[in-house]
Amino acid sequence: GCISDGKFFQFDRYDDNARLTCLKADTGDELWRFEYPTDYIDAYGYNNGPRASPVIDGTRVFTMGAEGKLHCLDVATGTVIWKRDLRADYKVPQDFFGTASTPLVEGRLLIVNVGVPGGPCVAALDTGTGKEVWRAGHEWGPSYASPIPASVHGKRRVFVFAGGESRPPAGGLMSIDPATGKVDFSFPWRSRSYESVNASCPVVFDNKVFISASYRTGGALVEIRPDFTHRVVWTTQEFGLHFNTPIHQNGYLYGFDGRNEPDASLACLDAASG
Repeated sequence: GCISDGKFFQFDRYDDNARLTCLKADTGDELWRFEYPTDYIDAYGYNNGPRASPVIDGTRVFTMGAEGKLHCLDVATGTVIWKRDLRADYKVPQDFFGTASTPLVEGRLLIVNVGVPGGPCVAALDTGTGKEVWRAGHEWGPSYASPIPASVHGKRRVFVFAGGESRPPAGGLMSIDPATGKVDFSFPWRSRSYESVNASCPVVFDNKVFISASYRTGGALVEIRPDFTHRVVWTTQEFGLHFNTPIHQNGYLYGFDGRNEPDASLACLDAASG
């Protein structure tokens, strides 16, 4: 869920419906509810979603269902403004755990890691209409991480850590200019295990980007040069984050190394050296 302007938005599954509920944040009183039928079933029997958080953009709220249905609703009333079935529109096969990446609002764009086999990897949609504005990349599938915005060397960029179900497993970090969809660089970073995912969001600081994955993959710090080429500062096998995103604070990275609760432990890394 998320909170905006005194309203709490909860996106969940109830029986065979995906449901977005808007409540008063201070009292819990329901203001409106929007539902649509879903027959999504997790291939691994884990959880039938949804997995993406609602996204608020002024008068609009966006939801992404586990089956790839994207809705844009009016914040005040819950009325549908536009909708897209991304799995049908882009011919995206169902991944291990369905569609999970939360879209990013960047200006007038809604940026989505659609992960189409053969491309696009990332698509930007017009927030007002849902129409595609640009597409980027063709190598990697949809991950479980969310696109992250940042200013690097004074220029706006979006960082996507892509990579879901594929044979052989593939994925990595993309640096994208949101104004045009141009990809500055793609940095491969993915487990060699088929049953693996990229799920930890990129962390951007000091013109650098940290990415990490579990399944014996570990972490990497990538520096972005002023011409938007890149170099690897360091890599480590001692900081492999599964689906949690680390925190950067005062020159240190904090996060949970490990894949599941029994084998995960809180760790702190020196961001300069790894």
